[in-house]
Amino acid sequence: MSGNLKKVVRDTSREAYQQIKPHIGRLHKLVLWYVAHFPDRTYRELACIIGFPETATVSRRGGELERKGLIKSSGIKVQSNNRKAHTWVATKKYWNRDYLTKT
Repeated sequence: MSGNLKKVVRDTSREAYQQIKPHIGRLHKLVLWYVAHFPDRTYRELACIIGFPETATVSRRGGELERKGLIKSSGIKVQSNNRKAHTWVATKKYWNRDYLTKT
């Protein structure tokens, strides 16, 4: 990739981040709520339930929620595309409703 193209990609990524930054907390809460209320689903299934066109939004928020200890893997399921994927559930920490008002 040429130096100019790398700069364009980097600038575009920064612009995209600035656009989504105010909504990140809202996306975390949304994904967390769906994991809690639709347990044992894959990120792909959750994205379909929520209505997101791609899995990436759910998987990125899910990874961050897992690192915070709010969700955990509940097993592995074979998806319709014959690939294995983790299923997810909310941890006991989720049910502390203070988290939902702080973020």
